[in-house]
Amino acid sequence: MRAYEDTQAYAAELRQHIHTDGLNSDIVAQLSDAIVLADTGNQQKSSPADGLNLKIGKRILRDRDLPILESIGMVAAAITAVVAPAALAAPAVISGLASFAKLVWSTWRNSAKLAESEIAVLGLLQVHGPLSQDDLIKKAAETFPDMSADTVAHTLVSLTDVEQLDGDIVELIRKDASGRWRTHGDV
Repeated sequence: MRAYEDTQAYAAELRQHIHTDGLNSDIVAQLSDAIVLADTGNQQKSSPADGLNLKIGKRILRDRDLPILESIGMVAAAITAVVAPAALAAPAVISGLASFAKLVWSTWRNSAKLAESEIAVLGLLQVHGPLSQDDLIKKAAETFPDMSADTVAHTLVSLTDVEQLDGDIVELIRKDASGRWRTHGDV
């Protein structure tokens, strides 16, 4: 476990663990900045309700967090490779990837472990969504060739019912009125 008083040092450490060969440094920086924002939100949620508004000064990076950072980087690299091969990703893609990183990190910090397939589906929905299940299966096959239609279907079900450490059940995704899947706000 490592503690950081300085946000810049914390973000630099995050970038080290997010970095993947398929990502340019601008995207890695956006992902780490989104995670820092997610941590700031988590600290504010955990402050006492008695009006003291205490804030934790240190950012903590645990050894068990490292695989999540690596997964965020790998999913972002895979999506970027399909969306913008050999080119800079469009601002909308970068924004979607940053939102994806924030959602995954917030979920990880508040709930049980996310499977790789769940992280991948969250990334696809955040960047490409909303999507019908058939369109999501096609995007998943393009981006993650080992992901089957059954895996996508099971993952959709699991992401609608995620238990957080405090016992709350949250929906990370939902089906909208048109029958398409989309991510469901902040955790």
